[in-house]
Amino acid sequence: MEPITVIIGGAVLLVSAVTAAAMKCYAAVKDKNKQISSLQTALASYTQTYQFEEVDNQLISNCKDYLQKIFGDDIVGRYAQLSTVDEKEQFTKVVVNGLAKEMGVDVKEIKFEDLSPCMRGYAQPRQDSIGIVINRAVLLSDPEQTVKTICHELRHCLQFCSLVDNKHGYSDARLAQWLYSWEHYQSCETEADYSGYVAQVIELDANLFANSVFNALNS
Repeated sequence: MEPITVIIGGAVLLVSAVTAAAMKCYAAVKDKNKQISSLQTALASYTQTYQFEEVDNQLISNCKDYLQKIFGDDIVGRYAQLSTVDEKEQFTKVVVNGLAKEMGVDVKEIKFEDLSPCMRGYAQPRQDSIGIVINRAVLLSDPEQTVKTICHELRHCLQFCSLVDNKHGYSDARLAQWLYSWEHYQSCETEADYSGYVAQVIELDANLFANSVFNALNS
């Protein structure tokens, strides 16, 4: 076949060893990447339009007020007063239970584990028991991130609980978004998984919620 002119890294090359079959595969790869690019653009647009519902504004305000009562303006300083790991864990359980109450979530179990560096914590929402796990390394090194992680994971618990008992009155559209996202959840095992993981509706929602609480706290 005739050589094909391509540009790779800014250099013009004559590719002559590519067969017709390879070019057919190339066309399929090119088409698939166009589809992926289109989906990524649509997803970015979608995430920018995600809006909280009216009840969320009250929940954010409630969480902000609770954190101000517990920490004042100095989360780091309050944790610095705790000298042992056990003291930090026990105090953090108080924070979790207090925020959970403000969000209307009944947390049964709070654990601290040595997780991988890329995992700050995770929620354990079950039909009969709600729990969260906090990375012990985060607890000991970054108090503000610890509290933000608590807000994030409790939001996941609220999402799940709302599918069982919608006592906060979320819209059918919001419940449908959360249900689909839970059913098709993509975990973050590697760095390559991150973009898909963070763009999921329930992760987007939990990140926005935690950030909104902190933005209100620091305003």
